[in-house]
Amino acid sequence: MQVWVMEELESSDIGDERLDQRFQLLLDTLSQRPSVSIPAACNGWAETQAAYRFFGSDRVDEESVLYPHRQATLGRIEQHEIVLLVQDTTEIDVTRPEQQMEGAGPLNDEAHLGFYDHVMLEVTPDRIPLGVVDVEIWARDSEVFEENKKLGTQGKQNKRRKAPIEEKESFRWLNGYREACAVAAETPQTTIVCISDSEGDIYECFAEAATACNEGLPTAEWIGVLARIAAFPRPARIRICRNFGRRWLRPKSVGLWKSRFRKTEHKVGMTANGSRRVPHGRQR
Repeated sequence: MQVWVMEELESSDIGDERLDQRFQLLLDTLSQRPSVSIPAACNGWAETQAAYRFFGSDRVDEESVLYPHRQATLGRIEQHEIVLLVQDTTEIDVTRPEQQMEGAGPLNDEAHLGFYDHVMLEVTPDRIPLGVVDVEIWARDSEVFEENKKLGTQGKQNKRRKAPIEEKESFRWLNGYREACAVAAETPQTTIVCISDSEGDIYECFAEAATACNEGLPTAEWIGVLARIAAFPRPARIRICRNFGRRWLRPKSVGLWKSRFRKTEHKVGMTANGSRRVPHGRQR
């Protein structure tokens, strides 16, 4: 067995020693032939059956599989002064002509079925990957997808405006921001820079950052699509900027936020009477 496999899974605790051992064997086997199927990678039918029994166990899920890797990743993060936490969503298309995979839902249309996978990857500024610290996997409900399709574009927009953020798919970006704060708290000597594309540029992330600043929690510096999570116990301060095309706007550190969607400016922090104030901008 490869040494790095044992080191990476040292903290594995699925709840059954046999599953932990099988986990190591599978990672060692599949990592050597990552581009082939499970039967092709395994050495014989018995090993293939053992692999499918492992994946079919009720104790094995994305959390139990990711946990030891996350712990090992945190150890690698601590060795660097600055680490980038990049979050984005990808589609897992499992469309089959004659058989539908259980649990799969519609992707962009009913003809394509699969899952969505939102991953948070840690890399160094030199683009060296350190590992994945969080993952969220879900499938859309076919009935809800069909109902939304009947509403039309305007109807879907109205429905989204009324729904709380927890009921929207965009909630994953806020969860990603919170995970970045958690990683920053666990690695206080490292500055975590959370990166997302414009899809993750939502009002709730700005509001969360402003609240964290006012309450002395890990602060965030949101520069366009970048969110800098300052480590404990640095003084609470927040700077929020916007990215207009290729030109970065860097306002004063009091937290001036310029919205590309509205020609207004808001200061983030405390009002004159000491009450909290958060930016008001684009909502999804």
